[in-house]
Amino acid sequence: MELLILFMTFCTVLLLTASLYYVYHERHLAADTRVRERLQSAMHDQSGQIDQALFPLLKSQLKSEIPSLHQLLSRFQIFERLQKFLLQADSTWTAGRFLLTSLLVATVAWLVMHGVFHRGFWVSAIGAAGTGVLPAIFFSRRKRLREQAFNEQLPDLLDLMTRALRAGHAVSAAINFAGEESPAPAGPEFRRVFEEINFGMDIPVALENLATRVDCYDLRYLVAAITIQRETGGNLSELFDRLAYIIRERYKLVGQTRALTAQGRLSGHILTVLPVVMAGVLYFTQPGYLRLLVDDPMGRTILVGALVMQVFGYLVIRWIVNIETL
Repeated sequence: MELLILFMTFCTVLLLTASLYYVYHERHLAADTRVRERLQSAMHDQSGQIDQALFPLLKSQLKSEIPSLHQLLSRFQIFERLQKFLLQADSTWTAGRFLLTSLLVATVAWLVMHGVFHRGFWVSAIGAAGTGVLPAIFFSRRKRLREQAFNEQLPDLLDLMTRALRAGHAVSAAINFAGEESPAPAGPEFRRVFEEINFGMDIPVALENLATRVDCYDLRYLVAAITIQRETGGNLSELFDRLAYIIRERYKLVGQTRALTAQGRLSGHILTVLPVVMAGVLYFTQPGYLRLLVDDPMGRTILVGALVMQVFGYLVIRWIVNIETL
């Protein structure tokens, strides 16, 4: 009962602190929104002139809204990669917020398992570690789906840019045309490139920023093509045509490879899940049948060894069927 009271007190203090923080954060977010609206009105001015009072403007690269935590995280290169990972997942989270959220989720999971369900220390620690990686799994999946959607839209987007170039438009206008005619996520990203070019950024730099925000292998070819064409010249529309053709052919190869390796992937999933399912069925139908594995020290050792071998076998099967098609 005392542990439950402590847990409820912890949750109450946590929610109160989070509420105060987000009230404070919303005030600053409103100010950021006003600045963004001024930038939009300046960019679409009828006279084509940009208000110089808006400059210089610095893009926020904070690792955390907490200054001391930002200074601490800035010392380590790994948090730079974490910040880039969150950016590629199209998230507004900072590295500090991601880290604190993961630690909070793991701590709450440990308190629930150890204090409420009275599990052992190591069982609670393993459960907390597994729960703490849930934010990373969520953002990894979000990043992967976003990149997959971007890759699928890129050939059509190149076709739009090719038509704009053949109609006599400049490269920046072709980028804007492709961004306006394409859905998310490619459309908003190319419109952002056009806005950066409008604010005076060089086209190669704006495209490099795009390649940083989106981890797309084929996008690097587009950036390299435009950069080289600006330095040496050449028929950019024909280059875009060939690049779109190569990307489509590569996706055909990827589809054929996935079809040929589908049986191996399915076998890996079944062989990994089947022992867990069978153990659950036996636990509910014959509870005493598996009790020896849990109560006896040798049985627990066997369970840990079986779990390690299951994970190792799944990774080996995944490595075998994961054929590089780049």
